[in-house]
Amino acid sequence: MRLVSPLLKRVIYPGISRSGYLRRRSTAGPVVLTYHGVLPASYRSLDSVIDANPVSISDFRQQIRFLNAHYHVISPCEFRAWCDGGHTLPDRSVLLSCDDGLRSCMDCMLPVLVEEKLSCLFFITGASLRSDSPMLWHELLYLAFAGAALPLRIRVDNPLFELSVNKRKQIAGAYWQTLVRLSQMPEEERESAICDIWLQLKFNHQGIVEDSGNRARFQVMNASELVQLAHAGMELGAHTSSHLVLAHMPEQSAIKEIRENRAALQQLTGQSIWALAYPYGTAASATSREYQMAREAGFSCAFTNRAENSNSKFAMPRVHITRDMRISEFEAHVSGFHHSLQSIASRRTGAACI
Repeated sequence: MRLVSPLLKRVIYPGISRSGYLRRRSTAGPVVLTYHGVLPASYRSLDSVIDANPVSISDFRQQIRFLNAHYHVISPCEFRAWCDGGHTLPDRSVLLSCDDGLRSCMDCMLPVLVEEKLSCLFFITGASLRSDSPMLWHELLYLAFAGAALPLRIRVDNPLFELSVNKRKQIAGAYWQTLVRLSQMPEEERESAICDIWLQLKFNHQGIVEDSGNRARFQVMNASELVQLAHAGMELGAHTSSHLVLAHMPEQSAIKEIRENRAALQQLTGQSIWALAYPYGTAASATSREYQMAREAGFSCAFTNRAENSNSKFAMPRVHITRDMRISEFEAHVSGFHHSLQSIASRRTGAACI
């Protein structure tokens, strides 16, 4: 498995891309791409894992120009009309979306989108509804784990939660277990537990915040900037109030996370907030329970971060764009070719191999 992916990335995808085959390939329906912001030029990477999602500004510009030249980049409004059954889209339609509402959306992405006369659907958390520009708590939590000396131990009381990490490869799993546990807690207890975990891991939160490059990378847009984004022709979607793992929250707490975020965004911008993106977007973070919540909250559709096709408007797939994608791999994903290979491999082996 480890040998196949590099072969695809470095040999097969570039060769097929040069042949022009992918640009002649029809897509089964509109393809939705999801970004997680852009890495600012002033930022010096703190961790390769957390920085795998935002792309460079040069790659973003190259990808957007490529889409404009070879695909039909549709507006969020057109996608909504198609989703509601009242609009036909051209072949090879692509919708742009971006999660988390990082400040780089305004500073780096927006100028490129305006230059190319395109619009994007930005999914926003409750952190951006404040007058200041905080950093997202779940990203700071990951930085706390990534920067801690090994072996590390954390303990959260009431009820008791303990974990130990002895090897770097265990950090991602420990981080996810902690996210799940924190998502189960009431808000006040959760905020206290996060601060306690930072202390146990000796995390220098203030040192992260004081660095201007880190602020450019990790801070979110504030309420005023969201209004500017909307006035620039972009559309906003809901990404919940607190970016928790919805599937592990008590039912009423999860409903509140979804509905209050939508209502607050509508009140701030005057836009109809018709789309939801589930935080984390995996099968473990959003289930049929959350799909029903999205439906009952009044959304037209909701998105995962998985590429698998779904029959539900409330589990719509997206192609997750990452920092290490060359343009040929990007094209393989957008065209659906990569997903087709995955499906074939999965049917033959019982698991995705590429």
